[in-house]
Amino acid sequence: MASFCDLLARMLFAPVELTFFTTGSTFACLRGLGSAAKGRRLAWLALGYMLASLAFLAKGPIGVAVPALAVLAAAFAARDARLILRAQPWLAPIVFAAVTGPWLWLLHRELGSDGLRAIFVENFFGRVLPADSGTRSHLRPSWFYFIYLPIHLLPASVFVAGGVLERCRRHHELPSRERKAYDLSLAWLVAGFAMLTVASTKRPVYLVPFFPATAITGGLWLDAFIRKSRDGAYERAMKHVLWTSIALFAVASPVATALAGGALMPWGVVGAAAVLIAAAACHAAARRD
Repeated sequence: MASFCDLLARMLFAPVELTFFTTGSTFACLRGLGSAAKGRRLAWLALGYMLASLAFLAKGPIGVAVPALAVLAAAFAARDARLILRAQPWLAPIVFAAVTGPWLWLLHRELGSDGLRAIFVENFFGRVLPADSGTRSHLRPSWFYFIYLPIHLLPASVFVAGGVLERCRRHHELPSRERKAYDLSLAWLVAGFAMLTVASTKRPVYLVPFFPATAITGGLWLDAFIRKSRDGAYERAMKHVLWTSIALFAVASPVATALAGGALMPWGVVGAAAVLIAAAACHAAARRD
């Protein structure tokens, strides 16, 4: 009984496993949607649904919601609702039952209907529906994720902002594949952000599975920035901001360590000097280009 309760507790505190499985599930589902051969498409989708089921075991219903929103985002990006049917939704409950069925059976055998109620009712509706302050843990205001997301994405926040700006200012000029990649990642992120914002229970860990969407958006902009294929006002400003930020971090890191009571180690000073030199060299090279 104790070991089973430990397993149940691990299900509620598994951010690394959750993100691993949801990211793998999303990748497999998108690969399946892009496969022309039916057999290969079914294999990829089955793998995606299996990983989504494991994500459910890691953290509950959000493990299924994250890849499901990615599939909906893909249909939006393609402007084709038939893509949802192409995902073979009938396959999802079959795979889900095969993967989670034994665990749920053991849960029911050990804890009875109370165990199932804790997973499907309390762990879902209890986190989503409004509640009075003090009646439930992790109750946060509606603006919680608006503060959390940009701070915890740093320094990638500036890349994501650049990607959003790029999508807005060049929506008629972007190649079809690039536009779809932007639309998929942004729709996936916005849908997840909205879902989590509406829920009464808010924790940073719930937003982490959607970070791959920000990686796509920010990565597209960063690639164009490095290749210097974009030269707008934002990009010109970022050339200075990035090198300056690197230099400030190099100085602030050993200084903060010393102020916090730690020793100002020689390797820290040497490392800071090396980063400053590298930042200066990169800045000079960027100015010459």
